Amino acid sequence: MYTEPVQYRWGASGDLDLLYHLCHTSGARRIIETGVAYGWSSLVLLLSATEYPDGAVVSTDMPYVLRFGDQWVGCVVPERLRGRWQLLRYPDREGLPKALNIFPEIDLCHYDSHKSYRARMWAYPLLWHALRPGGYFISDDIGDDQ
Repeated sequence: MYTEPVQYRWGASGDLDLLYHLCHTSGARRIIETGVAYGWSSLVLLLSATEYPDGAVVSTDMPYVLRFGDQWVGCVVPERLRGRWQLLRYPDREGLPKALNIFPEIDLCHYDSHKSYRARMWAYPLLWHALRPGGYFISDDIGDDQ
């Protein structure tokens, strides 16, 4: 059973119902997400993707330098789903090109990574150009600029 360590508060889990239903109703099979933390979004993306024989998720999340708790990244994703999940532990500038080598075309993107305008303007075009026609691009916390 998963128990959240109190000392590591990595934000909220987002709108998990929205993520699941967008994936499910769109038939998303190739999904890239940025930002994992505990892995709540990874979990629902995987639950939807595994409804298809070829469904999979590639996630990027940089190591938390000088912030202990790396062992908790993705901890809510059960072992039974991990065969369909690749977690790339790199910052976006390294991780996104690697993720896009795995999935050059994606059905859905969930961006929940670096919140600065500059970082987004670097990442958004890469992800947008990989998105298939009719795919979904979701970006969390768009009002933030850290």
